[in-house]
Amino acid sequence: MHPHRPFDYVEGDYSTGFKWRSELSDKDIRELQQKGGKMVVLSPNYQLADLEDARRQCKAPTMPQDTTPLNNVKNE
Repeated sequence: MHPHRPFDYVEGDYSTGFKWRSELSDKDIRELQQKGGKMVVLSPNYQLADLEDARRQCKAPTMPQDTTPLNNVKNE
């Protein structure tokens, strides 16, 4: 593992226009997120259930930041 790239890319769609790397730095992660990438950081000793949960999180639709979740809307 590269000392300045502490994250290993495991799977998923790699962002277009981003140079392929199997090891990623904090800066790489932020840049991929700015390009619309979704990622979940797992501990190095992750289990299959952790990976499956991360897959579900990345496939879940995202809510715009300026939208109030439905369970917080007050009925008037």
